[in-house]
Amino acid sequence: MEKILLSLSDAFALAPCKVLKYKSFILSGLFVITAVMVYGIFTRTTLDMTLESFLPEDDPAMDAMNDFREQFGSDDSVFLVYRAKDGNIFSRESMDAAQQLTDDLRNWQDLDRSAYPESLDGIALDWNELNHIRRVQSIANLRYQESIEDSLLSNRLVPRSLPERDQQIRDIRGKALTLEDFMLAFWSENTEYGAILIQTDFGTKPVEGFIPAVDVGDVSLDDSFASFGDFDSFDLEFDESVQIQECPSSNKWNR
Repeated sequence: MEKILLSLSDAFALAPCKVLKYKSFILSGLFVITAVMVYGIFTRTTLDMTLESFLPEDDPAMDAMNDFREQFGSDDSVFLVYRAKDGNIFSRESMDAAQQLTDDLRNWQDLDRSAYPESLDGIALDWNELNHIRRVQSIANLRYQESIEDSLLSNRLVPRSLPERDQQIRDIRGKALTLEDFMLAFWSENTEYGAILIQTDFGTKPVEGFIPAVDVGDVSLDDSFASFGDFDSFDLEFDESVQIQECPSSNKWNR
C-alpha cells in the first residue's frame, strides 16, 4: 500500500512538468471542451420550473392539484411586472397606460393588427394564442372591499374615467397604500413597479362535445340588468311605509 501511495505522489509531482511540456495542446483542448459545453448550455439545456418537476407523480399534492384542475380548469397564469417611466404607477399617465393595456388584452379581437409586426425576434406572432386569455387583473380594474356602517361596498381602485384634479389622483395612490392585501402583488411599496395578472386556460382538458349553456341557440339573456350602474336610468323602488324599530338589548346576550 505504501508503494502505491509513493507512486501516486511521484506521478502528481511530475504532472506539472508533463503539463508544461504539452501546454499548447492541453490549453487548446480545454478551450474546445469549454466551447462545446457553453454551446450545449444555451442550445440543449432547458429549465423546467413547473410544480410537476419538483414533485413525483404519486405525491398527494399532485393528486390534489390534478383533481382541482379537472374540476375548475387550469391554474396557469402570466404575471407581468412593469416599471413606470415617471417612477409612479399611480400617476395620470401611468394609470392611463395601464388601462389601455388592460383593455387591449381583454378585447384583443378589436385591435388593429396592421399596427403590430408580423413577427418578433424571428418568431411569427399568432393572434389566436390570445384566445387563451380568460381574465386580466391590474390596477385598472382592481376592486377592494370597504365596509361603511351596514353596507359592504366593492369599489374600483381606479375609476373608469380618471379624475381631472391632481389631488384626486394623489388620493388614489394614498388609498392603494392602505390596501395591504394588494401590496407587493399589484404594486410595490414605493409604487414604482406594478403588475398585471393574466389568467389563461393553458393546461385545461376540454370535454369533447361540451357546449356552454349561454352558447345554445335557444338560450338568450334578457336585459334586466342592462342599466345596472347607470344612475340616470336605474330606478329603485322603496316602501316608505316601513317603520324601522330598534330591538331592545337583553342582559343575557350581553353577558
